[in-house]
Amino acid sequence: MLLSWLTDTLANFKALFSHHVVFSAGILLFAGYFFGKIVNRLGLPAITGYILAGLVLGKSLLGIIQEEMAVHLHSITEIALGMIAITIGAEFDL
Repeated sequence: MLLSWLTDTLANFKALFSHHVVFSAGILLFAGYFFGKIVNRLGLPAITGYILAGLVLGKSLLGIIQEEMAVHLHSITEIALGMIAITIGAEFDL
């Protein structure tokens, strides 16, 4: 019963994300922020959480963000990679 509910809910999320670019971008930003805070409390850099959020939401694990949507999110991906590079650079100390 619970497993069937989870698979139905996941299928609904996949359908929702495949049609709404802004909603998909928002949930990616929220997930990245959330995962970043979690790993920061574990003593790891926030960048680790951003990468984990991408793995969880992408086709590697849950597949919520489908490959078709990744094409529409290309410019947002480029901006996110720039922000990640800045975050990594801020972690370095002399």
